[in-house]
Amino acid sequence: MRHDMKLIIGNSPDRWLLQPAVAVLLVLTCGVAFAASGDDYASFKRDALGTLQPKYAAIVAANSKDPALIELQQRLDLVDKVVGMLSGRLRSSGAASLDTMLATGLESSKGSRVPKNTMSAAEILVEYDAEFSAGLSRPQVSEEQFKVLLDYYGAAVKAAENYVAKRGRIMGMMDEKLAADAIQLTMVLPLLHVPDQNWSITQINSLPDWMRSAKALPMIESFALSVKRPLAAYQFALFQKSAIDKAGRTLPPIDYLRAAAGKLTAASEYHGAIHCLKIAIDMADTAGRAEDAVALHLQRAEVLSNIGHPKLAAEEAKSLLSKYAESPSFGRAAMLRLKYLYEAEQLPSIAEEAPKYAEDRRAVTHLPQILYIHWQTLRRLDRGDDMKKIQDLFLSRFPEHPLGADMYFASAMNALAAFNYQEAARMLDVIEYRYPKSKIVPKVKEIQERLRKMSEQSADK
Repeated sequence: MRHDMKLIIGNSPDRWLLQPAVAVLLVLTCGVAFAASGDDYASFKRDALGTLQPKYAAIVAANSKDPALIELQQRLDLVDKVVGMLSGRLRSSGAASLDTMLATGLESSKGSRVPKNTMSAAEILVEYDAEFSAGLSRPQVSEEQFKVLLDYYGAAVKAAENYVAKRGRIMGMMDEKLAADAIQLTMVLPLLHVPDQNWSITQINSLPDWMRSAKALPMIESFALSVKRPLAAYQFALFQKSAIDKAGRTLPPIDYLRAAAGKLTAASEYHGAIHCLKIAIDMADTAGRAEDAVALHLQRAEVLSNIGHPKLAAEEAKSLLSKYAESPSFGRAAMLRLKYLYEAEQLPSIAEEAPKYAEDRRAVTHLPQILYIHWQTLRRLDRGDDMKKIQDLFLSRFPEHPLGADMYFASAMNALAAFNYQEAARMLDVIEYRYPKSKIVPKVKEIQERLRKMSEQSADK
């Protein structure tokens, strides 16, 4: 059987997707091994550990009450537990695919035989991330014995990874959709054992050939980003030479993370985007790249606003105003602070802060927007006199600014409400003349037409 499998797989790591008919045959011939995965894994691990097993057992027997050694054994048990979960998911995925292939053209009323209670790769990773991230204490043993423990642990982990990888490759050869699932499941143990900041080409080269293929690498990079392993994703991007800008230059980590956050946001993977931005901000601060840090903070604020947390977004913007007080982006940060406060319905806070920003020389580049948000806030707070002062200031300073159309329109509506049709018509004429590209122009013309008809009817009487 092994000889046949090699013939099917081929020698190139890129050739690991098979035609459906061949995939069905492969799953059928390998079904026995998957059905007995528990015994199969125990045998696989025993062969991989070889002479390390009796040495490890002897140390454990002689130091059975050492808390650190007990902790190490619990970690190894956890590794075996995760292997069982990953194998179960691979087994159910393969069975589902086989069901689909065999059911082609047949009635499906009996339903699938595949269990529905298996966790996804991302869920398994999240479930056990904290436990694997915790450090292990050093057992009270000799240096020679400690080396045996380290060698044993490393060999046990590698055996676990290899076991899952071999089964993942079999499942991944069936179709594109299953390949992505197999890749993700196969990457769980490596991502659990190697901290995000420790990933490098060394760790990538230690993966099986098929996981370093042109088909697998983009899947791994995407998965790493989605499970908050952005630095590992960056290393995979470097490995496949995809971390480049429009000029063909390699992207530094900060720029890669910023671009990755944008892609994740576009795909509605907001929490992954926020994590990318957090790592990038820390890097920018450490490197003294203040303007990059400001841009990243504002990008994170935008993501927070998009997921329904405008108050958090406002706090993000506020932190910039003190931390980067002399940044050229101060005005934008101030304006966005008010914008997010408005979205969060924090109107009193806007009324208090807006005048300070309006008078601040650092915010002059965004003064029209600051005044406009202040004006809208005062309208909603029913502070008519204060609103009129801000409106007059805005229109005198920025008579051609498109936001002025809204102010004239509000005045026109107030005039209509007071039955002052002549004043309303005058305001509407100003909008049509001064702001011909405003979005409210169609509404303006509609009201003008109504006023014209009212005037004609009044004249007829």
